[in-house]
Amino acid sequence: MDLKPRWWYLPMIVVAAMVGGAASNLLLSSSAAFGAVKHHHAGSAAKTVTAHEFVMVDDAGNKRAQIHMVDNNGPAVELYDEKGTMRASFAITPRGVARVRFYNPQGVPQAALGVTADDRPGLALLDKKQALRATMDVSEQGAPTLRLFNEKGAVAGIDVTPDGLPGVALLNSEGKTVAAMTAGNDGKGALTLYDSSGGVIGGLP
Repeated sequence: MDLKPRWWYLPMIVVAAMVGGAASNLLLSSSAAFGAVKHHHAGSAAKTVTAHEFVMVDDAGNKRAQIHMVDNNGPAVELYDEKGTMRASFAITPRGVARVRFYNPQGVPQAALGVTADDRPGLALLDKKQALRATMDVSEQGAPTLRLFNEKGAVAGIDVTPDGLPGVALLNSEGKTVAAMTAGNDGKGALTLYDSSGGVIGGLP
């Protein structure tokens, strides 16, 4: 099993969902948020309420939750702490990605879980500087991959192929695989070593 090509693919559909959305933090006034509300009555009880935005506030008037359309980017549900900082959000992007984001107390996104329109789930974890630190995704063929990152990029990964064979890869600072350990169909393990340009320089057996 050749692990090297797989480490070049990153679940960017999830990572991209970790950033942006600053415009969605704006609190609209009641008239702006509910001016277009429509009520559909059945007797005296409203069965359906239609609007572009709903804002939930606490007893002090602070925004704690919001359901709205983010410009032309689709619907979003956002939750805020008592200080008004967004801590969680759920949205459907124009590309059909269903994603959930989680933020630290400073409002910095640090975790995201998403599923693409072509049935690929992915998880991304970031540090306080929004640098990618770990990802986990499952390919269209059902193969899971875990990747670990330092400040410069991916440095290690664990992979399981669609036929169930596991592998571990170590990468250099340029993102090239320098060592790979795999298990074959015969039940035996193998270790392959590469030079800085990707050429095989040795291995076991």
